[in-house]
Amino acid sequence: MITETNFEVPIFHFKVEVVVFDKLEEVRAKYPEFLPEGSDACTVEYVNVSRAKVIIPSKNYVCVIHELEHIKNLIWKVKGYRPQSDNDEVDAYLMEYLYERIDKIIKKHLSI
Repeated sequence: MITETNFEVPIFHFKVEVVVFDKLEEVRAKYPEFLPEGSDACTVEYVNVSRAKVIIPSKNYVCVIHELEHIKNLIWKVKGYRPQSDNDEVDAYLMEYLYERIDKIIKKHLSI
């Protein structure tokens, strides 16, 4: 099963397209350009646009954390923000927000 949904990161007006999947074969058939052989998750950057797609397995939270790091960095790239090494609170709050949103989507996917 594949669940697709979107959300916007409010302050940054950045759209995240989320694809959660159970079987790699299903998502690879739907998105062959994003998930070639050897990959089991990915983040797709849409250049010069405040939007990205994240494709993640429903039962592998390590992949979730990995891909959310990419999303966070894309948000900073689009917004022109440079993280500060001596004050990473903005990074931490953004990661927390992204994780909570994705976690709810995965839990809903698993309950269907």
